[in-house]
Amino acid sequence: MRDAEAAPERNYHRAEGLTGLQRALMYRDGLMVALLIRRPFRIKNYYSLTIGTNFLIEDAGITFDFQAFEMKGKRSMTVPFPANLLPHLKRYIDHYRPFILTASAKSTNEPIDALWITRDGTALTQGPLRRAICKRTEQEFGIRIPPHWFRDAAVTTLIRDKPESAKLTGAILGHTDHTIVQKHYNQSQMIHASRRHYQTICELLELSASDAAA
Repeated sequence: MRDAEAAPERNYHRAEGLTGLQRALMYRDGLMVALLIRRPFRIKNYYSLTIGTNFLIEDAGITFDFQAFEMKGKRSMTVPFPANLLPHLKRYIDHYRPFILTASAKSTNEPIDALWITRDGTALTQGPLRRAICKRTEQEFGIRIPPHWFRDAAVTTLIRDKPESAKLTGAILGHTDHTIVQKHYNQSQMIHASRRHYQTICELLELSASDAAA
């Protein structure tokens, strides 16, 4: 999002900078990634976010409000929008989303309630959303991170750092299967063990190099 805001205007002669649409899509994708880190919903729930239906913007605050039939576990879920992302959401809603809705010649300019919008002014569906997130994460981190990996990473990291938080897994992922808690606990322990193993090898190599130098 910062890069989108800071990028210079497109200079076609020098092949530099971003067009208005490129800037808007870059900001949209940055917000999608940042929000998915904080709220790792299933991709079906994520791409179907609809203003006024399951994405509520009210005076009391902004919330995600999924009904039981929308959730895989058949349990309703209501969670607040992350406070630290509110300024970025406002920027997207007030500026970039309206721009995306009307920028393309293919746009029908009809009102649409979907939170995430395609470059042609239509609701973003699962395939394009997945490709956008994979593209941006590969550009930023050097590896494609599919949307479902955010769910895995969120819970595994939480359990690794605070094992007593395992009981929160169901609330984060929206499931009732307790075997998934064990799966993520085991995975977090494997990651911790592999990192300790790597650290030990590095320390042994450094010690061996010191002995050789002596």
